[in-house]
Amino acid sequence: MRSPSPALGEVERILARQPALQAVTLPARSYPGQDAALHSVGSWSYVLARPGLPEKTAYLLARAIHRAEAPLAARLPQAIETTMANTFKAAPSAELIHPGVLKYLLEAGIAAARQ
Repeated sequence: MRSPSPALGEVERILARQPALQAVTLPARSYPGQDAALHSVGSWSYVLARPGLPEKTAYLLARAIHRAEAPLAARLPQAIETTMANTFKAAPSAELIHPGVLKYLLEAGIAAARQ
């Protein structure tokens, strides 16, 4: 029976063609019936919002997500990678991050101020 995840060579080929993705490992028992770790590709979680979302709303949303990281990971093991730091690192450029979110990331020490 074939593994549900790509083989190592396949992961490398996928990453070469899709640079927005990255190698990920889902720990054993992340999902029901998954007894072994699965090596695959994936992307960080993104929150998409309507154009014109007020800066304060985006700031408060980022703060709430950041504060919920540990409790979420404690309840859902596969959520351990869902962090504001990982999301910031995965963004192709800071210009793609909402100004309200970026403001929070700077205040929280997750993003460095531009020189």
